[in-house]
Amino acid sequence: MRDVIMVDSIFIKTHKAYPRDTGKGRIRISLANMKKLGVSKGDVVEINGKKKSVVTCFPLYPSEKKKQSARVDSLTRFNCRTKENESVTIKKIQTKIATWVHLEPLIPVPPIDERYINDCLKGMSFLKSDKVLTPYFGNALYFKISKTYPAGPVIISDDTTFVISYWDYSNERKTEQSGLPKQEIDEREYMQNLTIRRLRTGKL
Repeated sequence: MRDVIMVDSIFIKTHKAYPRDTGKGRIRISLANMKKLGVSKGDVVEINGKKKSVVTCFPLYPSEKKKQSARVDSLTRFNCRTKENESVTIKKIQTKIATWVHLEPLIPVPPIDERYINDCLKGMSFLKSDKVLTPYFGNALYFKISKTYPAGPVIISDDTTFVISYWDYSNERKTEQSGLPKQEIDEREYMQNLTIRRLRTGKL
């Protein structure tokens, strides 16, 4: 049996994620490549295209075990600024548990319980400036990670606190570019203003 030659990083092409992995912050590579990198199922790796991001590593399905490719979803490709069939660099890294994460909405969002965000993202890893999404009644809410504590690659745990910025509805152009129907925008603006008033007055 051949000895495995360990390497610090591998350079590999990206392909579409398996449907079951979409939105879960996963990358799949062959077991052989995982051994080269010294990573096990569930370890976090850095993926670097034109930008760095982080994902959780899993093996390819047995039917593809010899493939020299990485399966990642479109959101991960966006976060590392690469396209399908382009190559990225992958290497093992260390992460810390996130104490808190500050999210900046990328579309107008209704008031949402931070615990729901935690439930959606728990176990996933992120870097500052990564784009994230959470399901919302058959659609999705999009956010950008504007800050984390501690800084650097972090993993979301049960105890991670999320702070969500309010949407600036005075920026009409940006609001219209979200693509949401006007009625939906008006409803979300009303709900946000109601939440702010309740917080200011203490009347829930």
